[in-house]
Amino acid sequence: MVFRAPLEALIVLESGSETENGRGCVTALTIILTALAAVASYLLGSIPSALIAARLAGRPDPRTVGTGNAGSTNVALTVGPAAEGAATTLGGYLGVAPALGALGLACWGIGLITIRRGVISTVTAIVALAIVTVVLGEHQLLGVGAAILTVAAHRTHLAAWRRGEMPTIREALRDNRRQ
Repeated sequence: MVFRAPLEALIVLESGSETENGRGCVTALTIILTALAAVASYLLGSIPSALIAARLAGRPDPRTVGTGNAGSTNVALTVGPAAEGAATTLGGYLGVAPALGALGLACWGIGLITIRRGVISTVTAIVALAIVTVVLGEHQLLGVGAAILTVAAHRTHLAAWRRGEMPTIREALRDNRRQ
């Protein structure tokens, strides 16, 4: 598990059992580096790359067109496929567990082919990965956390899809070309 090592390291530091042979210092360094990586990841993730990509491409703010979401699907449709957004989750999986990242990408592709709606295939893939992480017993915090955040962020899109009001990828591309 991702967070097990720093927690165990903290317990070891408190007990003092490994400080005599120097391993306690290495463990403390592991905790510090993990915390710094978390802070750096948070700061990098807070950069509004969707807005930057739209502005660089001379396209409208993705929050004002299409689905109104600055996520990867809407940005890909309004700016072009070279721009990204929800791919942050994919990047997280690729960094922590590359096999899960590949599985998520495959689930997204299959969902896109069968459902033909980018937002729904994204939500489906991330929820599927959450289920896989729970079944495997590894990276559950990433899996379940990403799924909860994704479903919460796309609840209005899920409701529109249930009402039959969400266009397919082809329809959205056609509509965005007219703008």
